[in-house]
Amino acid sequence: MRAAAIALALALPSSAYARNDCASIDALLAPDNSKLRHLSVGFDRAGLLELRYRGKADRIAGASDCELNSSSIYFEIGCSWDFYTGEAASREKIEELRLEMARCMPVLLIDTGRESSVDRLIIEHEYNATIETAEGGGVDVSLQLFQYTGDDSPSHFQVHLTFSR
Repeated sequence: MRAAAIALALALPSSAYARNDCASIDALLAPDNSKLRHLSVGFDRAGLLELRYRGKADRIAGASDCELNSSSIYFEIGCSWDFYTGEAASREKIEELRLEMARCMPVLLIDTGRESSVDRLIIEHEYNATIETAEGGGVDVSLQLFQYTGDDSPSHFQVHLTFSR
């Protein structure tokens, strides 16, 4: 009987356990700014950036760059992952993030299906979502895959995830 209970507990994790690694995303999607004070950006053991909630890293980790912008009426955080070794790794990362966001967000990121180009920057994929809050505002989430092309250098790919409200 005890073995069956343990097996069931392992097969069906509690909702607290299942959402534990979505804490930073939950804070970013909260209806007000009260949870933002618990967010921080830190370095992992490899020297890459991770978003932390109350000191603990979760879904947004391994980034090469994170930018924060805030005022009393606006907040934005954007993290990027750089790939100099080719397109395959960047496509794997954008898919990984898309699936993680689907697990942590109340709505799915929608593929806008557009590919555009500006100078040496090509936007290859773009996913977006807006989460409405009870206060009438909303949180915009954007996930993009960029390709930077240079005259004398190979292409460089970047995945960028942004939350803004």
